Amino acid sequence: MLTNQADPPTLTKPEQCKFLKELALVHSFSLIFDAQDLVSSQVNFRYRTFKSIHMKKLLLAFIGLTSCIATQAQTAPDFTATDCNGNSVNLYSQLNAGKVVVLNWVMPCGACVGPSLTAYNVVQSFASPDVVYYLIDDMSNTNCTQLGTWADNSNIGSNRTEFSTSAIVETNYGGTGMPHVAVVGPNHTFYFNGLNAAAGNATAIQNAISSALATGINQPVATSPAMKASWSAGIKAVMIQYNVSETGSVTLDIMNELGQSVSKKEITSQSKGNYSVSMDLGKPGKGLYFVRMTNGSHSETVKFSISN
Repeated sequence: MLTNQADPPTLTKPEQCKFLKELALVHSFSLIFDAQDLVSSQVNFRYRTFKSIHMKKLLLAFIGLTSCIATQAQTAPDFTATDCNGNSVNLYSQLNAGKVVVLNWVMPCGACVGPSLTAYNVVQSFASPDVVYYLIDDMSNTNCTQLGTWADNSNIGSNRTEFSTSAIVETNYGGTGMPHVAVVGPNHTFYFNGLNAAAGNATAIQNAISSALATGINQPVATSPAMKASWSAGIKAVMIQYNVSETGSVTLDIMNELGQSVSKKEITSQSKGNYSVSMDLGKPGKGLYFVRMTNGSHSETVKFSISN
């Protein structure tokens, strides 16, 4: 007689990956132990049968595991966490504003110093407010003071945001390693994920940030007539019109198609209203360029081209 049974629980993506890893391990061990136990000619036939079954199941497990890891590696999960200065930070809000976020987990430990310093220096080489560096204690068992002291002693500069909180779970971002560096772009996608010594690959981190920035600037740009940008061949400068919606600092950053900053203007304070400025680019090459205006929590991007 059939009775109503509860539906099996739905596994989260990390739980699915864990299950598939265990399944692959079970069938791998089954192949090894069957080979040791089944040695006679009659039993060899049994072994070949068992081997075929286990190989098929092992293959299916690995196919599922590969798909699982690929899916998991594409999109970075969101988090909302309080940093060591008491500010609430939401990852997706930063990414949606066009920023590239470099996440760096440490214990902290001696082996963490080199790769972490490399990641920090690569971030600083872009000299862009759209590339930010987050230093995170892996187990949230090192307090903020200790984390900051470790970073200072490791010559990691002050242009960093520190976290010691359980709200950011390292295993959700591609595994655990000391250190662990991940680059996440404006489309919420991982562009680099390095563990242990691989976390200090400067070229890979630099390429990842460039690719992520290019993705960000190729997102839909502002349609509001309040912001415009055009190249003036006569004075060899970019003419920019923009609106300040909240009194405060304003940053104008001109980037090429690779997301590299070619000119930047920082204005300490401007009142609400419309403004027009010109920015010198020196000797720019032909092509497409982008201007990003950041005013407080507001950010707008427009594009212009240089053809002569």
